[in-house]
Amino acid sequence: MILDSIQNLCYYNIVNNINNINNIRKAENSAKKQEKFMDKNEENTILVVDDEKNIRKSIKRILQKYEVKAASSAEEGLKLLQEENFKVILLDIDLPGMNGIEMLNKINEKFSDKEVIMVTGMGTIEDAVSAMKLGAYDFITKPFEIKELRKLVEKAVEKANLVKELDIMNAVCKIVKDVGGIKPIDEMLDEILDISIKSTNAEGGSIGIFNEKEKKLVIKVSRGPDAEKSLGNEIKSGEKVSGWVIESKKPVLINGSLEKDKRFKNINSRGEITSGICVPMIMRDKVLGTLNLKKIKEGNRFSKTDLQIISIFAQQAAFSVQNAYDYSNLLNLDKLKDEFLANVSHELRTPLQSITNACEILEKKHGTGRLTELLKRNSKRMNKLIIELLDISKIENGSLDISFKSFSVRDIVREVSEDVSPAAKEKDIVINHKISPEVKDIKADKDMIKRVLINLLGNSIKYCPEKSKVNIIAKKTKEGVEFSVSDNGPGIPAEEQKRIFEKFYQQKPGQSLTEKHTGIGLGLAMVKSIVNQHGGKVSIDSTQGRGAVFKFTLPQNPSGKKGGIK
Repeated sequence: MILDSIQNLCYYNIVNNINNINNIRKAENSAKKQEKFMDKNEENTILVVDDEKNIRKSIKRILQKYEVKAASSAEEGLKLLQEENFKVILLDIDLPGMNGIEMLNKINEKFSDKEVIMVTGMGTIEDAVSAMKLGAYDFITKPFEIKELRKLVEKAVEKANLVKELDIMNAVCKIVKDVGGIKPIDEMLDEILDISIKSTNAEGGSIGIFNEKEKKLVIKVSRGPDAEKSLGNEIKSGEKVSGWVIESKKPVLINGSLEKDKRFKNINSRGEITSGICVPMIMRDKVLGTLNLKKIKEGNRFSKTDLQIISIFAQQAAFSVQNAYDYSNLLNLDKLKDEFLANVSHELRTPLQSITNACEILEKKHGTGRLTELLKRNSKRMNKLIIELLDISKIENGSLDISFKSFSVRDIVREVSEDVSPAAKEKDIVINHKISPEVKDIKADKDMIKRVLINLLGNSIKYCPEKSKVNIIAKKTKEGVEFSVSDNGPGIPAEEQKRIFEKFYQQKPGQSLTEKHTGIGLGLAMVKSIVNQHGGKVSIDSTQGRGAVFKFTLPQNPSGKKGGIK
């Protein structure tokens, strides 16, 4: 039941990923409003490395739609690469000191996500071809035509953007996959923060969880120079940038001083931060926290694309938090339910024992009558239900003792067939059993395995038409011994099969041949629990209208394990 709930949450997550389009649009609108505080064309920054001043100036004029920065040497260019995020590099091969090929090798080592266009004279075309073999995007020869250079740079920028988008998609897929699993919340937030920092080349960041009751944001995970210091910090709603984001539910991208932004002119700017992003983590229209990133080095800044990326990751972080809350609540509810059932079952045993004793006294004094027989029969039925409830509870908390001993498979099948024969005779049902010659003894808890087989046989007899057959087969497999119980009853619909082994789950009305059958839905849950305890697996194969086959496999030499229904 818990796993189904988690699967539903994962499905909800996929829907939220589709809804992220709206978050991205909000992020874009927010970023557009801030453009007056940001340099234009920052999305597509080009680095030109050439020792000729006139060439550098010419390229800047030709590529004026982009933000172009220049370096006169390989050493200066590598320094700029460490400080700023460039998409495309125009690299002259014939440089003084470290030449273009040597610099390309350095770029491949540390900045492999950049697209490099080699700039060469006619006499060094062979070097340019060699550079392409080393991973350069393309080359252009001097003197170059304006249209040719622009077209080549546009293609390189387009490729860099596609590569970036692919990286984002891979990161999102990884987060979605991990979010679908069950992990401690801090571990999950750590992973999301690390991916966010890597995807945007941030130099630090944090994720804060909002305490709705106290109206405070508490920093749960942090990265960067002051990471340890910031852990546990509390920020009131409305205070600082993250407090503003909590109240407004809007993402923020800031490049430069806070004083330039009228929204935050009264907030003291942290001098070491040159650029920052703060995005709300929203789920079910509630703010659960914020995802915060920062850049420290002079000239480094986040782009609108970075804001879009973090908007997506913040949604995943929100889902992680909500997932953890929901899962924790489910576990608590499930635990409370088990405790309640165990306590009620214990309390029911005392009055039930009194009823049973009274039946025996009545029977001795007045003999067996219709009313006494009715009381006895229903007392036994109630006692069976109580035992099942108690045993389920014990299996769930690992306190039910299991005794592993060797016994004959042929013997247990015969004994079980005899135990259920009265019920089979009432409907004129024939029980067939087939034991493969290689199947002899198995090591397990015999009483528990009998309960499994009796439950499965009882179900088949219950739902089978009169004058039909039920088959028991035992055969050897790679995993151990496989038991199967098959019938030609009404079968079970596919949507029912997914939940048939859940505790307290019962088939919908109309699925059985008669509506007289009663129960509380513990039989098959008990089957799965016992098989799990033995380290085995249970399954069902059924087509509606064509009967059902229940199978379970037991390892030849099981060690047993704790835990019931998973």
